Amino acid sequence: PRMRRRGRALWGMATDELVEGLWYVAHLFGDGEQDRARHELELLLPGATQPYVGSAAFRELTGPDGAPLPTRDRASCCMFYTLRPEDTCTTCPRTCDADRVTKLLATAS
Repeated sequence: PRMRRRGRALWGMATDELVEGLWYVAHLFGDGEQDRARHELELLLPGATQPYVGSAAFRELTGPDGAPLPTRDRASCCMFYTLRPEDTCTTCPRTCDADRVTKLLATAS
């Protein structure tokens, strides 16, 4: 009752935190491990793994120079945009692809 979120929303948040956490740890080990982690997480969470909601949902966007930019679609929203609307997460379901590309390029440089 304190969270004001029910089962599906809470499991969506758990799914997102599991995927984001493991993907972040893989990022610390380098690009090769990040690719491996994406593949392993897609196998771990294909989309029908109860009680988790959704899949790992990785995909690639194309940057202005044609370079692939890995991203994912979150199953839930952390609602951070309610505090600072101009500062949404890169993987937020409310962020359009053009904004994602801009944010991913800014993080890479």
